[in-house]
Amino acid sequence: MIRISGVASLLMIMLAMVFAVSLPAHAGEPVEKAASIQTFEDCASYNTDLNGDGAIDVADLLAVKKCIQEGCSDSAYDVDGDGAVNEADADIVLKCIELRRTQRQ
Repeated sequence: MIRISGVASLLMIMLAMVFAVSLPAHAGEPVEKAASIQTFEDCASYNTDLNGDGAIDVADLLAVKKCIQEGCSDSAYDVDGDGAVNEADADIVLKCIELRRTQRQ
């Protein structure tokens, strides 16, 4: 597993924030699936490790956000399996990242 330095980690978080701000809002899309995730173990039900590095992290969030922005329909980024790559998928990845951080503390 590759370790990321504090500076690189901060840079990735900043990029994720920029990416998230530059994309359109949810426009009324359902977020029930992300809301139903209560523990990090619940994340196992979803394909949230989008880059296959063995971790759920900002890189995965950036990957799904990029797919959404580009309008791709690659099923690999359809985290919730509803047939569409949208903000609901990004919400699930973000929720799992937050739960992973909470679990580490």
